[in-house]
Amino acid sequence: MDLCFNELSVFPLANNYHEAYVRIQLYLETFKEASANGFRKIRYDKPFDRVEILPQYTLNDFCHDFRNATFRTLLLSTYRYPYLDEESEEETKYIEKDYFIRKNGNRIQTIGLASAYLLSTIGIGFRPEKFWESFQYLLEIVHGNKLISEEVLCASIPTDFDDQVFSRWKDSLKKIDLVYCEIPAKEKEIHLRNDHGKDVLYLFSKRLVKSIFIVKVINSLPFNSQEKNFIRKIHPSGVIEIVLTWTDAGYGLVVQTTGRNKRETVAIAKILNELYGLNQKMN
Repeated sequence: MDLCFNELSVFPLANNYHEAYVRIQLYLETFKEASANGFRKIRYDKPFDRVEILPQYTLNDFCHDFRNATFRTLLLSTYRYPYLDEESEEETKYIEKDYFIRKNGNRIQTIGLASAYLLSTIGIGFRPEKFWESFQYLLEIVHGNKLISEEVLCASIPTDFDDQVFSRWKDSLKKIDLVYCEIPAKEKEIHLRNDHGKDVLYLFSKRLVKSIFIVKVINSLPFNSQEKNFIRKIHPSGVIEIVLTWTDAGYGLVVQTTGRNKRETVAIAKILNELYGLNQKMN
């Protein structure tokens, strides 16, 4: 697994060579600790000669500065380009949406932390100011008029890898053991509002409750005629919002699944999408 360079953390730029040297020294110490935890490379979005650390002084300049011979090999050995492999699923998702963090109330677009999120890894960066001393950041993901927020991690000191947050993140990568619902399909509750399209939703619900991951149909959704995704929203509580995207009005359901956390519910949502979504009309 690779880390992703937090390109935003170069700002503010160092004021002098000594300050830049101290930043990179800490950066490499952090990478050494990361490598002890299984991380191999650091992904960047540009060559070192385009990453400024001082005004008109780049990482490439630093590597070729005779004063930094001990750092040169290690810095170059960490390098991997680009953040996201071309034509990969992650690159497609990045292009489709916009990714931001908020700093001092301002929304700033990010590439590195977005890539870390999409690759299910963490970021690594400098800590030139207090804002970058955190290990956890909130990533805002914008898709059309929809906004969701997800947590992303970015290490900047070696002790970040001793943090309980990192331990929980590692645990989240372990194999998921999904729980099955033992209620027979014919006994699962289906609650729908008495709206237009209720008959369509009821027939679909009867199919849906056959899934071993569905506990019940909680209610119908307001119409979402512009929604393009079968899975509209995922809640950590196991609740999933579903839209029948093949209906003109965008009929939708809210269902309770057996998901016990966000990761399990996301896995269940993918299964439901493959079995019942993907613009598959009811037979």
